[in-house]
Amino acid sequence: LIEFNAFHDLHAIYSILTHYMNIKKNINVDAFFNYSLHSAPLNFNTLSEIKWTLGKIFNLGFFGIYRSFNVQNIFKPNIKRHHREFAKKFLDKNFYKLKSRKDLLKVKVENILIGDLIYDTYIKSKNIPTIDINTNNFSIFYQEFLELFYFWLEYFKSNKIEGIATSHTVYSYGLPLRIAINFGIPSYVFSSTNVIKLNKKNIFGGLYGDYKNYHKKFLNLDKNLKNKGLKISKKILKEKFDGKLTNSYYESKSSFGKISKKKFLKNNKKTKILICTHDFFDAAHIYGEGIFSDFYEWLEFLFEISKETKYDWYIKNHPDYLGKFRLTQPISNSIVTNLLKSNKHIKLLPNHLSNKQIVNEGIDVVLTVYGTVASEFPYFFVPVINASPNPHTGYNFSISPKNLKQYKKLILNLHKIKFRKKNKQELYEYYFMSRILNYRNWLTGNYDDLLKSVGGYSNLQSNYFYKFWIKYFNYKKKDILLKKIDEFLSSKKERLEIKNL
Repeated sequence: LIEFNAFHDLHAIYSILTHYMNIKKNINVDAFFNYSLHSAPLNFNTLSEIKWTLGKIFNLGFFGIYRSFNVQNIFKPNIKRHHREFAKKFLDKNFYKLKSRKDLLKVKVENILIGDLIYDTYIKSKNIPTIDINTNNFSIFYQEFLELFYFWLEYFKSNKIEGIATSHTVYSYGLPLRIAINFGIPSYVFSSTNVIKLNKKNIFGGLYGDYKNYHKKFLNLDKNLKNKGLKISKKILKEKFDGKLTNSYYESKSSFGKISKKKFLKNNKKTKILICTHDFFDAAHIYGEGIFSDFYEWLEFLFEISKETKYDWYIKNHPDYLGKFRLTQPISNSIVTNLLKSNKHIKLLPNHLSNKQIVNEGIDVVLTVYGTVASEFPYFFVPVINASPNPHTGYNFSISPKNLKQYKKLILNLHKIKFRKKNKQELYEYYFMSRILNYRNWLTGNYDDLLKSVGGYSNLQSNYFYKFWIKYFNYKKKDILLKKIDEFLSSKKERLEIKNL
C-alpha cells in the first residue's frame, strides 16, 4: 500500500518503490486516500463523489500520475453501517471515561494507541490550539475517527498486505500505520529527506527514527565515519551560529543572524527566562505524550507559574517561516498575543531577533517543549528545559524532566541551575546522528541542490518538482535508487543511513 496524495516529490519516490515491488518482489501496489478527517471529510458529498469517480475512470489529475507508474487500484475509506455501529458502541462505553485531555491521549482501541492521533488531527483540522472534550463538535469528531479506525482494522484483517508506505506518522495520516504495525506488517515513511521503518517499539518515529539510542548507535559506527561526521558537524554548527543560513527549508534568514543596536533584555541581576513557542497546530505529540497535553496548556502553565517567581520572563515566537507555514503561523502568533494581554509581566520579543543577541544580553534559561533550541542554546552554555519526549533525550546537553512535579520544581528553582561548561562533543554527535547520518541526500544526491532546482521547499509539492524530475531522472539513477531501496528494505535498520562521507 502507498498513500494517494498531492505531494509531487513523493510521487517520484512511489514510482520507484512501485517498480521495485512489481519487478523485484512480484507484488501489486495499491494506493489509498489518506486525507480523511485531516483536510477532507470522512464521507464525501455528492459533488466530491462525482469528481472522485470521474477522476478514476478518466485518469484525471493525480489518478493519471499514479496509473503512470502501474498503480491500478486507488481507493478511499468506505465507511459502512457496521463501522458506525462499532464506533458508537465503543464511544457509548468509553466516552464518559474522558475526564481530561490527558485521558484522551491514552485512548486505545483493540489495544492500539490512537489517542494522540485523534488529538492532533482535531487540533490541526479545526485550527484550534487545544481541545474541549466536553463539546458536541469533539464527540462527533471522535465518533468519525473511530469509524475510520474500524474501516482500517477490517481492511488489514481481510487483506493480505505485505507492507505500507505513507508520508507522515502523525494525524489521521498515521492511523493505517498504527494498525499495520499491530499486525506485524512492515511499515514505512518515505520522504525526499529520509526513509524510516516503524515497529511496535517505535510507533511514533519522530522525524529521524530511534533518537533514544543515537549515542549507543554512534559508538558502534565505523571509526573513520564517526571522525568525519563529527568534523563536518562542527563545521556546519560553527557556520550556523556565526549567522549563516544552514536550514533553508523553512527559514528566510538565520535565527543567529546580525545583532541589532537596540537592547531587548533588561539590564539587571534577575534570572532571565526565555519561552520559545511552537506552532499550536503542528503535531504536538510527534514524539509521544509529554508533560502537558498540548502547546497551549504548556504556555498557560508557564504564564501562571511565572507569577510565583521573581524572574524576568520573555517569550519569542518562531521566525517567519516560508511556504505552507505562512497559513498557520500568524494564527499562532495572535494566540500568544492574546494570552499576553493578561500576562503583561512577560515581554514579547520580535520573531526575528537574533538568538545570538539574546545570548549576549544575558539570557539564563530557555524553555521549549521539544524544539531545536534544545540543541542550539547549549552551544553557548545556556541550559534548555524540555517538556516532552524529544530527539535530544539521549544526551545531556538539555534537561528533560520526567513529570509535572519535576518540571514545576525546576521552574521555581531556575535561578539555582548551574550549567557546567562541557565541551561541545555531544552537540556535534547529536547533529551528526540526526542530520547527517540520516540519509537526507538519498533521493537526488544533494538535497540542497534539489531545493535550489525547484525554487525552495514549498515547490517540492508542485509541478516545479515534476519539471525537475523529468530532466534529472534516467535509467542509471533509477538503478541507484532501486539498490538503495532494496538494501534498506532487506535490512533491519530503522532508517536509511549514509555509509560513508
